[in-house]
Amino acid sequence: MSIVLLEDINVLIYSWNDKTSKMTEDDYKTETLKYLEIVLEHKIEKQISDRQNLDFTISVDLQTWLANEIITPVTAKVKIKLAILLCEEIFTQISFEQALGEVVKPNYIQSFFGTKESALEWLEQF
Repeated sequence: MSIVLLEDINVLIYSWNDKTSKMTEDDYKTETLKYLEIVLEHKIEKQISDRQNLDFTISVDLQTWLANEIITPVTAKVKIKLAILLCEEIFTQISFEQALGEVVKPNYIQSFFGTKESALEWLEQF
């Protein structure tokens, strides 16, 4: 995963590369914890999750871990506006949507997009 901060507009973009098909659950957790550290340190509200190259199915156990260990701590400290760039692999997308579906937080707004430009345009309204 690569993580880039667009400082001029204060948007964090985290992108999964095309090597994720060989990723283990521990690899996913390690990469996701890097995201958590950056977001909590810098309190970045506007984010783009680029999952277009993600080729990894998030298991039910990992969905629970994601909801409890990442999303809940982040939304307790930061009001997240998350633009999600859709991936092509349908099962990956379904498992990610299920993980997010478990989280209902007043500090969390999300929307799905097909391009980075439309995601940035949506984030501009906040």
